[in-house]
Amino acid sequence: MYSVAIPTYYSSKHIMQCLSGFVNIPEINEVIINDDGSSKEEYKNLNRNVIKVQKKLDFEIKIFKNKTNLGSFKNKYLAVSRCTNKNIYQIDSDNYLNNNSKNIFKYLERKKPLKNLFLPGSVFMVFEKKNFIRTKKSINKIIISQNDVEVNIGCAKSLLLQKTKSIIPVNDQIGFKWLLSVGNAIFDKNLYLDNLEEGYNSIELPLQHCSMALSYFWLKNGGNIEIIKDMSHYHRVHDKSIVKTDGDNTKISADYFYNKILKI
Repeated sequence: MYSVAIPTYYSSKHIMQCLSGFVNIPEINEVIINDDGSSKEEYKNLNRNVIKVQKKLDFEIKIFKNKTNLGSFKNKYLAVSRCTNKNIYQIDSDNYLNNNSKNIFKYLERKKPLKNLFLPGSVFMVFEKKNFIRTKKSINKIIISQNDVEVNIGCAKSLLLQKTKSIIPVNDQIGFKWLLSVGNAIFDKNLYLDNLEEGYNSIELPLQHCSMALSYFWLKNGGNIEIIKDMSHYHRVHDKSIVKTDGDNTKISADYFYNKILKI
């Protein structure tokens, strides 16, 4: 069975769509939501919206709240640590599962125990821009790989340095670095907690780009990354996205862990 770990921070308006993506998936029996110190009013809204969608789901949803804001990396770590299952799907609260990917959990049964960090083979980028009347939305599908591909640290470094032909067939301008920043991964809980413990305990590392940090710690500790062609999700980009609200620090963090990967 799988747990779904969802970190939240002022994202109550997106949580219903995120949760609705997991209707009728028998392999999932638990969702853990961990809020990173949002206001009392926002936390009430989060609980209210979870209750609205709970009746459609046949699994348990548990909601936790950090006393202080810890940042996205550590908030995700806590969300995963609170899951009771060994197998975890971590998805951001403003993203949602593609219906065509619902069979991915059944497909991964043949790969158990989960030793790799599984990342999506395609991503639907949802760009939202709000004006005075309504929110405009556009969707761009990015195909990362049309085959299941396993990448070790040596291959990862070659791809980052463009010494190897990109595994992204449609848009070479995106590159492997982009893939490592996507996140929304499937993994073994204990491997995740062990591999990322250094980051969770750190008070100095620039962890703002939590997905690139995840990729670094996973590769540093000897783990491989596996891209699954039939795994995908909708990745929302909006005015409150971290890459927009904390753009400079996020870029600095991404570049920091990119260079750290190259030095492994």
